[in-house]
Amino acid sequence: MADEDKGKLSSLPQVSALEGGEFVEMIKPRPGGGFRNVRIPANKLGGGGSGSGATGLVYIVDVNPISPTDNVGSKVKTADNHTLISCMTSTTLVSVTVEAVAGPSAFTPNVTLNGNVPVIMNRVGTDGILFRGTANIDLAALGAAPYIVSVEHGDGGEDTVLITVDAAPVVVLARITNGYPVGQTEVKAGDTLSVTFSADSYVMEYEIANAGAFIGKSGVLTPGIAHTVHGVIVADRGVITQDLGFQIRVKKASGTWSTWYDTQSIDPQVDGTTAVKLSNLYPTIVMGAINYPNGKQALDNGDSAVLNHTVTDANGYTYSSPNGQLTIVSPNAYAVAKLVTHLSGGYNDNTNNLTLVARRTANGATSTASTLVKLATVLPQISVTTPAARLRSGGNDGTAPQSHLITITSNQSLMEAPSLNAPEGTWSGSWVGNATKKVWTRNLIIHDNDDKGAFSFNSLVAKTISAKVQNSLQAGGDYTVGGFVFRTLTVPAYPVREITFGAQVSNTAKLRCTNLSKGSSGSLNFAYQADQTNALNRFTITNGNTWYNCDGANATSNTGGTMQVELEEVI
Repeated sequence: MADEDKGKLSSLPQVSALEGGEFVEMIKPRPGGGFRNVRIPANKLGGGGSGSGATGLVYIVDVNPISPTDNVGSKVKTADNHTLISCMTSTTLVSVTVEAVAGPSAFTPNVTLNGNVPVIMNRVGTDGILFRGTANIDLAALGAAPYIVSVEHGDGGEDTVLITVDAAPVVVLARITNGYPVGQTEVKAGDTLSVTFSADSYVMEYEIANAGAFIGKSGVLTPGIAHTVHGVIVADRGVITQDLGFQIRVKKASGTWSTWYDTQSIDPQVDGTTAVKLSNLYPTIVMGAINYPNGKQALDNGDSAVLNHTVTDANGYTYSSPNGQLTIVSPNAYAVAKLVTHLSGGYNDNTNNLTLVARRTANGATSTASTLVKLATVLPQISVTTPAARLRSGGNDGTAPQSHLITITSNQSLMEAPSLNAPEGTWSGSWVGNATKKVWTRNLIIHDNDDKGAFSFNSLVAKTISAKVQNSLQAGGDYTVGGFVFRTLTVPAYPVREITFGAQVSNTAKLRCTNLSKGSSGSLNFAYQADQTNALNRFTITNGNTWYNCDGANATSNTGGTMQVELEEVI
């Protein structure tokens, strides 16, 4: 007998299981040469253990496909869930896992499958005598199915397992149902369709491949032959229109999958049934400049403007003004230069009020773009603020003229720099606007020679972006020139007791004075009094701009004319 005949079944009927008094007859090699026939009763299949006089125990514990795409299922094990009795396979290429214990002939068991396939055994743990190993076999070498796989221990133990063929299910038919979404002749990414399919046997799961028209989808089925799956999502396969079908497979309860059913390779192409036209092409909208009436940057009441824009890959158009601020000529017709007219609204410089929805009817794809047509139909509210309650002066007595930042704030953007008259003080530079042209600043120079008192800004000219002009201030029109900056005065020698300085006192209560002949700088050791009466550490002001020393003893001590005083009128 040739080696390839070892382990083959001698006369096995086409059955999937044995029962009653039935048996399997096997041809087995004898130790030392030759062969013998062994009859295995049905009640002994998968039982494991040993024959008469056997001292080595061996068991088949599992069978698995070599390829992960194949399946071995419907596994039946002994009551202790250890030894495999039978199973079903979709492939002849399987791996067999066995366990054995050490025998008297060798500590590591000598184990073979079907008499000629050695199994490399490895000890399980370090303290026991249990060994485990796996070997690959081709069941086709055993003859026709069903197959008997046997394992033999070198010390006589043996075990068998019955393996029957698990025929893979077959997808008989698969179709797209219900056609295209309403109004479409193509589909795009994200659209959903339904598919119907049937198999040649009961199936419990399905898988739609991420290929062709659809993204991947899988799920559990109610066991049956015919099925419908809804909500299958169309994939993004680019903007070029393609005719694409889909691929599907199904799985039996045993775990065996069918081969893939490809609607485009198996069936004649039928649009909307075995394939669909797919394109993910969307309209493209490019919003351009808006042309306002001559000399304006926004619409006034009744004004019209033109939106310049382009649209490609569209055949349906809807223009609208979501906030109702504009009327649109022919809102359902595309025009490169679209005419719009002010309808309502006072001022708008930041909220889009014109929207275009462009449609590609074939695949139902829509693109939306919005833009702003600026409005300025009402006058702005203008206010002026100063950096302090009083604007102090300088410029004389070795001091510098004082620069004060004046701010004009508008609740609307201004088309150009405003103008404003200051009756006292001198403007420096130009008005500078911020990014929004709503806040403008300019320096006002106050000199000691300027008059002190309360004044009002006037002659405002503020032009809006629609060329409306505001001439009135709503807040902050008044300002006060008062006080002067710190300076040091040198008093002539006695009998002179006073020194005239280059600024006018506005409020004596705000005067601060230090006599350096009686203390350090900033000590504020001299206090104001209203008259020239002699008094210790006192001074007064005469003629609004002359400092007088009321401390007689201190005044007479200034024989060299070197006495210095620090004087300022604070804000």
